[in-house]
Amino acid sequence: MKNTDDFNANWSEIHTDFEDNGFIHVDAYTTADDNEEGRVIAKISITTGDVIYIDKRARTDPFAQESIQLVLKDFCFNV
Repeated sequence: MKNTDDFNANWSEIHTDFEDNGFIHVDAYTTADDNEEGRVIAKISITTGDVIYIDKRARTDPFAQESIQLVLKDFCFNV
């Protein structure tokens, strides 16, 4: 679970711990409320490293980009 205290970002929390059908889901939350339902803002292929942006803000959001880059690095894709 990541928190955005150090960023000027669109989301309060971003999670990258859900994998489905070969994709890591980048789930974003606007608040730290545990009852809030997250939204998938991007998907990352675990075989190619391709990023599919569901929410266009994720392309330029610093918090989303840091989270995406960490996943790519974890899967040994050159970033």
